[in-house]
Amino acid sequence: MKHITLGCLAAILSLAVRGADAPQQCPETLQGNWNSVDGSQQWVYGLHPTLAVWQNTFWDYAGITTEGAVTAIRLRERGGDRTATLYARWNRKDSTAMIGTSPKNLVPYSRTQIADPSYRIPADEDPGYPSGDSILRDEIAVVRGYLNGYSSETMARTIKIYGFNTVTGQELPAVGDIAADGAFEMTVELGHPVTTQISLAGTFYDNLYLEPGDTLTLYYDIPDQRQSAAGQLSRYMGRNGYVNRELNALRRLYLPFGREEQLFLMQTTPDSIRAWIGERTARDSAATEKYIAENGISRKGAFLARWTPYVMNFERLGLYAMYRAQKDPVDTTFYDFYRRLPLDDPRLLGIDSYRYLINRLEFCPLYWKSAPEPLDFGTLVREGFPIEAGDLPRIDSLERRLYVVPGDSAATAQAYERAWEPLYEKYRTLFDARDMVQQGKQVYESGEAYWGRPMPFLNDLIAARRLHGTLQRTDRNIPNRWLAMILREFSSSYAIATLLDANDALRPTPVAAAAGPYVPADRAEKLLDSLLREHRGRAVCVDFWSTGCGPCRQGMMESWRLKEKLKGQPVDFVYITSTDQSPEKIAADFIEKNKITGRQIRLTPDEWNILAAKYRINGIPHYMVVGPDGRVLDPHFMGYYDKAKAVSTLLKAAGADDE
Repeated sequence: MKHITLGCLAAILSLAVRGADAPQQCPETLQGNWNSVDGSQQWVYGLHPTLAVWQNTFWDYAGITTEGAVTAIRLRERGGDRTATLYARWNRKDSTAMIGTSPKNLVPYSRTQIADPSYRIPADEDPGYPSGDSILRDEIAVVRGYLNGYSSETMARTIKIYGFNTVTGQELPAVGDIAADGAFEMTVELGHPVTTQISLAGTFYDNLYLEPGDTLTLYYDIPDQRQSAAGQLSRYMGRNGYVNRELNALRRLYLPFGREEQLFLMQTTPDSIRAWIGERTARDSAATEKYIAENGISRKGAFLARWTPYVMNFERLGLYAMYRAQKDPVDTTFYDFYRRLPLDDPRLLGIDSYRYLINRLEFCPLYWKSAPEPLDFGTLVREGFPIEAGDLPRIDSLERRLYVVPGDSAATAQAYERAWEPLYEKYRTLFDARDMVQQGKQVYESGEAYWGRPMPFLNDLIAARRLHGTLQRTDRNIPNRWLAMILREFSSSYAIATLLDANDALRPTPVAAAAGPYVPADRAEKLLDSLLREHRGRAVCVDFWSTGCGPCRQGMMESWRLKEKLKGQPVDFVYITSTDQSPEKIAADFIEKNKITGRQIRLTPDEWNILAAKYRINGIPHYMVVGPDGRVLDPHFMGYYDKAKAVSTLLKAAGADDE
C-alpha cells in the first residue's frame, strides 16, 4: 500500500475545493439551441456552456451526471429559488437530442429549425390582436438574452433598447448590464405594442417586437450578427417569440434604404418619387404575401407583415416631403398615398415605421391647412380662466398686434416686449393652455377636412403628441379643469389618461430650490456628478450631440448667441458625445473650424447608455440644465431655440439676476 504524503493530500483537497466552487459546464455534445421538430420552429431549450435557457428563464447548472446514455442536468433558477432537472440523450448519428423532464418521456429536438408550411400555431397561442384602445396600456416588458461569442474585454458591457411611446412622443430607452458569460436582462416601459431596436454598441443591432407585459428571451450569435444576412441563428422565446421569428425572416426580404435612396429623394420630382415608392411597395408586398403563403405565418404576424411595406415606404414619402418642403412646398395631394393605409387602426403602433410616419404627418402641411379662429379671452374667462378685469383690455390690445413685425424699430420692438413681459409672466399658464386648445382644435379641424371622414384615433394621436410636448416644455401645471377643455375632442381613453397623468406629474420649475445638499443616488447620477464636478458653483448647460447629427451641429454653431448673452455670468457649456457616435478627428475638426467654445467630453458607449437610460435620451440633440450643486434641474431643457427663455432659465439656475 502506497502512503499519501501531506503534500499530496493538500493538493487533492485543493483540487476538490476548486472543483466544488467551479461552475458546472454543459457537455459539448448537448450544447446549442434545441428546437421542436414538429414544423413550428419553436426554440425550447438553450443549453450553453455555463447557462441554460428554458421556460423563458435563465438557469445555472447545479450538477451534471451521466448514467448510461442519459445525462441528468440539475438546474437552479438564476436569481431565484426554483430548481429543476432535465434529462437528455444525444444521438451521435444525426446530432439530434432527446430531452425532457423525465428520463422515461424524452422528446426529439434539433439544433436546426425545421419549417413545415402546413403547420399552424394553435388558436389559443395565436389570438391575433385585440381591437381598438384595449392594446394601449402602461406596463413594463422584460427582455433577457444570451450573447454567444461575447467578450467583456473587447465589447460594450451594456446593451440598449430604444424604447418609445408613439402616443406621447416620449423616448423611453432601457439599458441592461451584460454578465461575463454573455447574459443580460432589462425592463422596458411600454404603453402599446412596438417594434424597436436592441443594440450592442459597435457590434450589432436587431429589431424586436414587444407588447406591454411581455417577457421575451433572446439568443444572438455575434459572428452571425456581423454577417450581411444577420439573424440566421437568432432565437426568440416567449409569448411573442413566434412573431419575432416571423418578422426577423421577413425583414430580410425588404429592399434596403440607405444614403443613395435619401439623395434620390432630395433630387427627384414628385411624379418620380410616387412611381418609385409604388414600385418598391409592390415588390415588398409581393415578397411578403409569398412568404405568408409558404410559411403558415401567424395571424398577428400576418397583420404586421402585410402593412409593414406600406408603412415603411409611405413614411419615406413623408421624409421626401420634409426634404423638399425646405426648397419647394409639396402639395397636400402628394399625401394621398396615405389614404391606402388604415391609419386610424391602433394596431399599426406595432410597426416601427408608423411612429416616424406619424411624425411626418404631425408636421406636414395637411395638418396646418386650416387654422381655427383665435380663442377670445372673454370666452376663456367664462370657462374659468382667472383674468383680472383690468388686464383683459391690455391683453386684447396686445393680442391684436400679435408680435414684433419686420420693419419695427428697435425702440418699438423693445416697447412691445416690455408691455408683454409682465402679462406673460402673470398669465403664463393661461397662455400655455390657450395654445394647447388652439393646437388641438387645429388638428381635428384640419384632419377632418383632409381625410373627409372621421379619423378619431389618428387625430387623437397627433393632438396628444403636440399637447404632451407642450406640457413637457411648460414649467407650471395646468389645472385639469382647463385641460378638460382641450380633451373634449378626444375619443381615446388612453390618450386622455396619459395627458392628465403627464399634467399631474409635471415637473416643478427647473429653478425651484431643493432642500439639503445634493447626494447622487444611483450610478447614472454618480457618473454625471463626476463628469461635472469641476463646474460646481456654476450652472451648466449640457448638450448631448454627435458628429452625424445635423441639428446637433447646427445648434452648437448657433450657441454663440446664447453665450454672448451670458458672458460674465456663472454659466458653463458642456458638450457630451460618445466614441462610437463621433470619430475623434471628425469631432475635433468640426469644433475647431466652427470655434465651438465650452468643455468637450467623450464617453464610452456604456457611459452614454447609462446616462441615456436615466435621463431618457433616445434622440439628439438633447439638452439638460444642471445647477451649481450638481443637481439636474431640467433633464429636458429646450436648448438654444428660444434664446430669451433659455437665457432666463440658465440665469435663474445659476442664481443670477435675470436682467
